[in-house]
Amino acid sequence: LGGAIGVGAGIPQFIKLLKLSHFEGLSKASWMLFLSGSIAWATFGLRVHSISALICNTLAGIINFCIVLMLLSKYAKVFLPVYVLLIFLIIFFLPLCAETISAM
Repeated sequence: LGGAIGVGAGIPQFIKLLKLSHFEGLSKASWMLFLSGSIAWATFGLRVHSISALICNTLAGIINFCIVLMLLSKYAKVFLPVYVLLIFLIIFFLPLCAETISAM
């Protein structure tokens, strides 16, 4: 249920953006944070082998990615995939680094 709510939360905004074709009043920072959260939770689902967390948050991430893509300027769009990859790598490998350091 929580996953469905997370996925569904961005759909009304996405549809409204497609219909209106303007983005006034939307916070780029908020949607970047929503995207980051989706990536982080999907990565966590991958690490702990939780199919429901992985699928729900990947779907939410795709919706958030599309909204952020519409909000950003054409120059910033180039860096969005790099940002997504960076968040994924940090969330995926940071626990491994912490485990390695604490084992020393």
